[in-house]
Amino acid sequence: MEKKNDSEKSKDDTKKKLKKRSWNRRDFIKATGVTVAAGIGAVFAPGIGKASVWPRSLRNMESSGQALTTLPEWKPYPYKVIPLPVLDAKIPKGFFTYLMDYDKVIPIYVGAFFIEGVKGHNILVDSGPTKKDFAAKGYPCKVIKPMREALLDATGHHPEDIDILILTHLHHDHNPLTSIYKNAKVIVQKTEWNSMHNPPACFRHLYNPEYMMGVTPTFVNGDVWNLVPGVSLLFTPGHTIGNQSVVIDTKLGRLIISGTCCLEENFNPPENVKQFWPDALVPGLHIDSQQAYESLTRIKREADFIITPHDRKSYDRGAGPTPKWPKLGSRRTSFGMYRSDAPKSDYTSID
Repeated sequence: MEKKNDSEKSKDDTKKKLKKRSWNRRDFIKATGVTVAAGIGAVFAPGIGKASVWPRSLRNMESSGQALTTLPEWKPYPYKVIPLPVLDAKIPKGFFTYLMDYDKVIPIYVGAFFIEGVKGHNILVDSGPTKKDFAAKGYPCKVIKPMREALLDATGHHPEDIDILILTHLHHDHNPLTSIYKNAKVIVQKTEWNSMHNPPACFRHLYNPEYMMGVTPTFVNGDVWNLVPGVSLLFTPGHTIGNQSVVIDTKLGRLIISGTCCLEENFNPPENVKQFWPDALVPGLHIDSQQAYESLTRIKREADFIITPHDRKSYDRGAGPTPKWPKLGSRRTSFGMYRSDAPKSDYTSID
């Protein structure tokens, strides 16, 4: 009789164990497949593998201008966005227009945005800037209204009334007043928080961790559907590692506050540059030009209206959107068999 080697003995032992449990090869493959499928489901569908912590988020592994929308269907909520201009400043236009216009200096506004009409919540996007911070960076500016005054005059609220503060990113002009919102849940992308403490060397000067001292943030990872009904977060990296934009459903359509620092022409390039940038003009300040381009095209594809955080036009128009606002976005409501406006339910809410 031919003697079996160790490998053959091992195979025989495995067969005996399977036979003892009344499993055949088909049963084994089926069970293995279910396990693998469950594992994949846990990665791509939060809540399947285990209960998700609030808020449920879908990690946007790769932003792509060709991907279908991941957002819930648009619904006509009675929301408006109130701009809060705080500083009037001047900076090189090239900060916003990659490879262009570095010889031009343009006026900008720096401020924050309040989402009006959300039942049970006072939501602010970005903390508002300070003149002291801008002066320390060497940027000339003048105060339009201090943040506390701008918030009170436009909304009737004090900083203590804000219960949700969404930080688009942690550059010095977007988060220096975070600590004054004592009762707010401060929402920031986990990757952005990590980036603030270990920033890309060439942009180290744009971060100041001291502004977040004493703040306990609520971390999110990627897209967040319905943070509250009709308000979602869109992961839009490129300008910074953990950049996010805020999606607000209004009666007139879907409005997105771009977390990327840019101008309206970034979403609608002038005719003379469309041969280079036909869909979107990459912002001048970015950590990844390809990511920044894909994020801008994603915002444009998902939005009807777009607010750009430093463009004066976004502040001068006042609360909106209104029928007179330009539609910078190109939101599609159908993709063949897929309809983004089809009825859906069970999106996560903090209520």
